[in-house]
Amino acid sequence: RGAEQLVKHINVYFNSIITIIQNFGGDIIKFAGDAMLCIFDTKLRENEVLQADAINTYLQKQVEKAIRCAQKLHTIDTSIRKVEDVVLDLHIGIGGGKIRFAFVGGTFQRWEYLINDTEKRSGPIFQMGVAEHHAKAGETVVHATAYAYVNSENFPSVPIFQESLLVGYKIDQKLPLTSDTIDQIVAPPTLGDEYADLIENFVPGAIKGKLGLDSSDAMCDLRRVSILFISLKNLDPSKSNYLERLQFCMKVMQNCLYEEEGSVNKFLADDK
Repeated sequence: RGAEQLVKHINVYFNSIITIIQNFGGDIIKFAGDAMLCIFDTKLRENEVLQADAINTYLQKQVEKAIRCAQKLHTIDTSIRKVEDVVLDLHIGIGGGKIRFAFVGGTFQRWEYLINDTEKRSGPIFQMGVAEHHAKAGETVVHATAYAYVNSENFPSVPIFQESLLVGYKIDQKLPLTSDTIDQIVAPPTLGDEYADLIENFVPGAIKGKLGLDSSDAMCDLRRVSILFISLKNLDPSKSNYLERLQFCMKVMQNCLYEEEGSVNKFLADDK
């Protein structure tokens, strides 16, 4: 029952992580193996346009909130993180700036939710990857671009250099957590049955058959599979035809996979 025990311990730890992120107003966009991609969105109203100074104010608030959230995540009790002789831990990278949201796919009404940078090798997802690379277990590193938005007096840190280039700042682990920095806890919205079909369109086909089953064992098993890791090259997010090309690629992949009874596990723009 190794798989069942692994899922049990991971779920206990992830449950604590998810609760803290939600309490700080964050959204978990993707799970990628043992990692997760979270955003702290400005949540603008429809058709709302911000001036440059207002954008910087929003970004300061969200980056600072992400830092506070990260520091709280590092304080999760050891009793939750310990599995026999192994203690699970986190290392966190933070970026800040403009991202693009998109829905892609649509074959058999199966869709993927995607966020990505609007510029190559400069956006918040790229920043996050650079910062995370320099973070050790138990550490939070903020990319230099994102750190420029925050009030540095409130976030003591140590600069990190790579070949004389300033790449980020390691946040002081003793940063105090005050109650006024945490959003009021808001319960997730209750969705009616009319949303069930819409939400299911974003659930991989391999998972749908297991939803609603009572036994936790149904959600963890060992199986022999063939895995395709597909990397899309030469897609420039700054080009006007980027979304059109992205959608075309996704449709081609879906059609090929479904013809062979495959399933899309996830589609994401990572920090590579």
